[in-house]
Amino acid sequence: MSDTPTNTPRSVAIEQLEALGLSAYAARTFVALTTLQCGTAQEVSEVSDVPRTRVYDAVTELKERGLVEIQQSVPKQFWAISAQTAGTKLTQEYQGRIETLVEMLTQIRPQHASTRAEQLEILHHTEAVENRIQEMLESATETIIYGIYQHPSQHVMSHLTNATNRGVSVTIGVGPQITESTIEQLRSSQITIEHITDAVENPIGQLLIVDDTTACISAPIDEQSQMQAAAGYADGKMNAVNTIIHEIVTARFNNH
Repeated sequence: MSDTPTNTPRSVAIEQLEALGLSAYAARTFVALTTLQCGTAQEVSEVSDVPRTRVYDAVTELKERGLVEIQQSVPKQFWAISAQTAGTKLTQEYQGRIETLVEMLTQIRPQHASTRAEQLEILHHTEAVENRIQEMLESATETIIYGIYQHPSQHVMSHLTNATNRGVSVTIGVGPQITESTIEQLRSSQITIEHITDAVENPIGQLLIVDDTTACISAPIDEQSQMQAAAGYADGKMNAVNTIIHEIVTARFNNH
C-alpha cells in the first residue's frame, strides 16, 4: 500500500473524514468514489489503496452513514453522494450528537452537585475569574445576587439577561462607579437594582451568590487590575461564604 501524499485535497479530505468518525478504509473509499463518481470494488481498490475485499466492509460502513448508494449489478457498482449532501448529513449527525451530549450532561450535573462536599477554589487571572462568573450565571436556576463595583463585561450582561428570561430572580447591587447607562440597561432586563452606598477603601470587584449555595468573590490584586477570586460551593445554604471571604481577603494581602 502506498502512502498518500500529505497536504493534498485527497489526503486532507481523508484526514477530516477520519476525524468525523469514519474508519481509514471507509474514508479512503469515499474519497475514491468521489473521484470515480461510480465504481466497482476493484476500481475503488486501485485508486484508494484499500484491499478489494475490504472495500465491501468500507461501503457497508458508508451506507450506514448514508454516504454511498449501491447498484445491485454484477459486479456491484458503488457511488458517493455529492460533497454538499455529505456535508449536510455529517453536520446534522454531529449536531444531533452534540445536542444529546449537552442534554445528558445537563441532567448529570445536578446529581453530582447534590452530593459533592463543600468546595473552595482560588482563581488567578482575570480571564479565569470571568469564565467562572459566566459559568455560575449559566447554572443559576432560582436566584442570583450580584454585587459589582466595576462595570461587568457584555458577556456577563448577556448571561444576566438570559437568566431573567429563564425565570431566575436577579438582584444586583451596584457601586458608585457603575454608570447610569449600565444601570438602565440592567433595569430593562427586569433586574432588581440596589445601590451600594457604603464607602469602601479597597472595594471588591464582584460578589456573586447563585441559588444560595455557590459564591464567588473577586478583587483586584495589582495595579494592572488583574483579578483574583475565591469560588466556593456548599451543600447547605451558604455555609461556605465566611470561609470564601476569609480566603479572598487573605489572598489579597498575601499579594501586597
